[in-house]
Amino acid sequence: MEDQAATNILDTARVLCATTTGLDAAILGARRFDVAVIDEACQSTEPGSWIPLLRCDRVVLAGDHCQLPPTVVSREAAAEGFHRSLFERLIASLGPQISRRLTVQYRMHRAIMEFSSREFYDAELIADARVREHLLAELPACSPRRSR
Repeated sequence: MEDQAATNILDTARVLCATTTGLDAAILGARRFDVAVIDEACQSTEPGSWIPLLRCDRVVLAGDHCQLPPTVVSREAAAEGFHRSLFERLIASLGPQISRRLTVQYRMHRAIMEFSSREFYDAELIADARVREHLLAELPACSPRRSR
């Protein structure tokens, strides 16, 4: 019954969400998809991207090669090139024109963001107006720390 339920879900799904480490070729069977979107593609080893790549007509690699790389514990695997993601390898071999950089961030105060903007993003990163001047003390569950 579980196999039938999984088959029905996969056969009728318009969107399939999975991790690259949990994507099982046996479960997918011979199914093909129009588009695969691999989120955090820079944190996945290249072989981790192969199953979705083989199952789709188009792929979108979403991620930031200036942030966390794939976690590779084996020194031998790292020496063989598995420390680089597919995303990073494609940018290195085909050039930066194959990617699009998002320049607005929505997570942190401008002063915190400025370091990474300067060091990693050619000073192109800007903070959205909704977070640009936000302070932790302004959050509902926080109160300003008082000096002693």
